[in-house]
Amino acid sequence: MSTGRLILAPQDPFHIVEYDNLLDTLTSIGLAGPAVEGRENAFFAGDDLMQLITFAGCSPFLRFEPESPEDDDFCHLQLTLKSEKDDPLFLSGETSKPPACPHCRKPVKGWQEKMASWRQSKGEWLCEGCGESNSPMMLNWRKYAGFGRTLVEIFSIFPGEAVPVPTLLTGLKENTGVGWIYFYIINPATK
Repeated sequence: MSTGRLILAPQDPFHIVEYDNLLDTLTSIGLAGPAVEGRENAFFAGDDLMQLITFAGCSPFLRFEPESPEDDDFCHLQLTLKSEKDDPLFLSGETSKPPACPHCRKPVKGWQEKMASWRQSKGEWLCEGCGESNSPMMLNWRKYAGFGRTLVEIFSIFPGEAVPVPTLLTGLKENTGVGWIYFYIINPATK
């Protein structure tokens, strides 16, 4: 079962986009379609998804309907919105690579253990390469993990298989007032 996902999130992981504004935006630009019955905050892919995301290869295969009520391996959207009192969620997966220090660009060794510790303390990490202090949210996760209080998860997309076109990210920014980034996960490890 493929559980690859393309995640869209505001550049500022603390930013919260109001639910109705986000859903209206995703619907008006054609990324989100009707709600998936029986699933909270899940939506079928919109009519313009294939124009808003560029797929590698000549003929991508995507299923747009579930085969059973439990099936998550079809192309659909899931919205996650946290409140101001919640910390941004950290999403990573089995293909997540070590993040890099934003100062010296050296990879962070033992990042999984450091993230587990950070969840408890919320302290900063000292880079073993340059000694600079970093929050995990400031590290370069190389598009294989990320943070956010507002997340749009597009299911059944593998890392590097698809990239949002600039008009998608621009449309999100124009309608929500904040810049957006994207990253990928496979088989989520954390949420």
